[in-house]
Amino acid sequence: MPSELTAFSGIASHLANPLVLIGLALLLLVGAHRALIGSGNLPPVDRRTSGVIVQSLLRYGFWIAALLIVLGIAYAGCETQPAISNAESVGIAVTSQAAILEVLSKQLESKGLREQEYQDQIKALTETVQALAMDQDAPGVKEALAALAQGQTEEAKAIFVKTVEAKAAEGAAAKREAAEAARHLGALAFLDNTEEALRWYRRAVELDPGNADGWNRLGHLYHRTGQLDQAEAALRKVVTLGKANGGIEAIAAGTGNPGLIYRTRELDRAEEMLKKSLAIEEKLGHQEGMATAYGNRGIIYRTRGELDRAEEMLKKSLAIEEKLGHQEGMAIAYGNLGLLCQTRGELDRAEEMHKKSLALVKAIGAAPSVKQLQTWLDTLNKLRTET
Repeated sequence: MPSELTAFSGIASHLANPLVLIGLALLLLVGAHRALIGSGNLPPVDRRTSGVIVQSLLRYGFWIAALLIVLGIAYAGCETQPAISNAESVGIAVTSQAAILEVLSKQLESKGLREQEYQDQIKALTETVQALAMDQDAPGVKEALAALAQGQTEEAKAIFVKTVEAKAAEGAAAKREAAEAARHLGALAFLDNTEEALRWYRRAVELDPGNADGWNRLGHLYHRTGQLDQAEAALRKVVTLGKANGGIEAIAAGTGNPGLIYRTRELDRAEEMLKKSLAIEEKLGHQEGMATAYGNRGIIYRTRGELDRAEEMLKKSLAIEEKLGHQEGMAIAYGNLGLLCQTRGELDRAEEMHKKSLALVKAIGAAPSVKQLQTWLDTLNKLRTET
């Protein structure tokens, strides 16, 4: 049915062309005139009763009308064809981007990332692919996109390297574009070379030191590689930039993220940072940020052995995630509650929490979390066997 409606719409647009309408009107006029002459109700047209133009129109009217109709249809076709082609090309571009991201996401799944880290990297890769797709007429871009669809990043990297080199040499104004290209290189390099990714993220903040997102990405990568001092310094830079530019969201991110770093070193300091982050999120009314802060505090309390306080925080996080309808957040909260129950020795309840979490992560297609939860469930079964 949609294709039939589209075809009908195309025919209607062709018939509505002025040349087609004039041709049809002339065709009717000539036909009516000939019918009247044939019936004897109208005398033939000759030099005495009409001029040369009228005689010519009536004599050759059929062919003139046919010519006008053909020209009108051809002109209408020229007008609509580019629009159809453009729509088709946009559809192809969108499909290609989706296919590329599907391939790249599978490469990410093999790296064993935490769910939030996985989502952050998917976001960065999406921005990278979109940046390439926006300039498809540039030399080598189509080939680079085709290579990315096969999981090959070198051609895309080469394009962004040229952008970094060219823009960095143009002066201060162009350095932001160079930094953006460097961040895209960092996202691509993360797929197979962490050290290369670090190098490009460092280059990005050198080119555009005022970009909080660049420092935030660098801080997370430092944290992943175990360089905690550098990670802390980068994330503190995010807070500094947020305060200088009035970016309260950057302040919240930069204040909350170091709490994850300190969790591995100084739990008291981690709690302090997360409390500050929670206060900011509450002031902003950011429910999602509040849920994350509560969840992280719950993990700290569980690590300390303060299990009742941990359960209180995790339940608060779960309640907000349920209110927002965030399946990912709910899955994380259920998973942490399952670990808490396991610590208490409540194995049946732990299994219940993990199964709820597993159902959610399967629903959203979070492959790394599916593997992690299945491992936890296997551990529970092993504990039951041993007891």
